[in-house]
Amino acid sequence: MSGPGELPLSIVICDDADPVAVATLSGVSRLVAVDAERLSEIPGMDPVVLLVWHTVSIDAEYLSRFKCLRVIIRMGVGYDNVDIEAAGKLGIAVSNIPNYGTEEVADAAMSHILNLYRRTLEMEKWTHKNHPLINAVQTSAVAQGVTRVRGQKLGLVGLGRIGVAVCNRAKPFGFDMSFYDPCLPAGVEKSHGIRRHYDFDELLAESDIVSFHCNLTAANKHMLNSQSIAKMKNGARLVNTARGGLIDETALVAALEQGKFASVALDVHEEEPYVRDQSALAKFTNVYCLPHLAWFSEQSLAEIWQIAVEEICRALKKNATCTDLRLCLNRDVMCPEAARRVWS
Repeated sequence: MSGPGELPLSIVICDDADPVAVATLSGVSRLVAVDAERLSEIPGMDPVVLLVWHTVSIDAEYLSRFKCLRVIIRMGVGYDNVDIEAAGKLGIAVSNIPNYGTEEVADAAMSHILNLYRRTLEMEKWTHKNHPLINAVQTSAVAQGVTRVRGQKLGLVGLGRIGVAVCNRAKPFGFDMSFYDPCLPAGVEKSHGIRRHYDFDELLAESDIVSFHCNLTAANKHMLNSQSIAKMKNGARLVNTARGGLIDETALVAALEQGKFASVALDVHEEEPYVRDQSALAKFTNVYCLPHLAWFSEQSLAEIWQIAVEEICRALKKNATCTDLRLCLNRDVMCPEAARRVWS
């Protein structure tokens, strides 16, 4: 690893950094911490490594301002907020952190799925208002819609790390599972023992509940829209712990107003941060909206910083190339000269 005097290194960290990460990196570079709102103020600093969360949008125009930027670490799995192709053409390597928080997001998705079937939160609110349920008739009226999960058809959109983790969690509950993922090779369904749909609309038409577990791309933005929602069963349930842009929220609101869905749980939204008072979803009692926290646990927060620091240290090696970046997303679109050497 290079010492602090060998390279003119600056590492710009958006939002709070883990103290252990700071201590590790401070020995090899100059650290600059800024919040997301102030990121636009720092182009003249010529940072070399930039760490950003999902709240910061980095497009081609913005990238062109950073003349000495060489590496972007996207602190998370999804990278739709960073134009990785434009970065590659400018010789900027982009890495994400795909191997953290898998358990947390899968656990969160599973808890949402079970809550939508058992209506646990709604029943707790009823109890909190000190309304006793004194007989089966009253219970049946108040808890209407509570459904046995065994045999319910759960459709997974995306069967990557998190989708597989949800699959493994859902099987013991007796869900009848299927998935849609056009990026996976033939035969994956056999290794997981679940059905595969090659058509998204087919999965929607069959499923009693749909759970999203895929990245957001230009190709799948608003894949759940007014047309695709119409293919779903009346009274279906919906969970999204992936990316808000996968769902057209305007179409979702219209469908909810028409009574299309039994219930919906959203950890992610088209506009973030989610502000309840500004959302058309707030009026629906059968919709649960959370502020993009499915990824979080104390362990996953420490893990994401540890993995990020390891990737940065690989980048800081003298004469490092983008192939030294184990988590690089855009090495295939890097110009040959930049790909040969990160610091060229």
